[in-house]
Amino acid sequence: MTDVSVRDLKNSLSEYLRRAQAGEEIVVVSRKRPVARLSPLQGVLIRKNIQTAALRRLRALPGVSWTGDKPELPNKLVKLRGSKLASEIVSEGRR
Repeated sequence: MTDVSVRDLKNSLSEYLRRAQAGEEIVVVSRKRPVARLSPLQGVLIRKNIQTAALRRLRALPGVSWTGDKPELPNKLVKLRGSKLASEIVSEGRR
């Protein structure tokens, strides 16, 4: 549990909301007295735990690796010729 003054909360609200969403309880104090509490919603915390567990299982699969960064594109990109959109070409291939 973390104590935060009203001023600090106002100046860094997004940070404290992220911390609360991650499961941390934050007590807001005014003149050294507690006045409010920020805590995660249970449904959000449960959903986050399920997502974390699913990612952990996925990363444990053989041949799966991910650093958390955006995937890199291959060096050679395919250039489309003509005026057709990629989505049109894909939908034609499915017929």
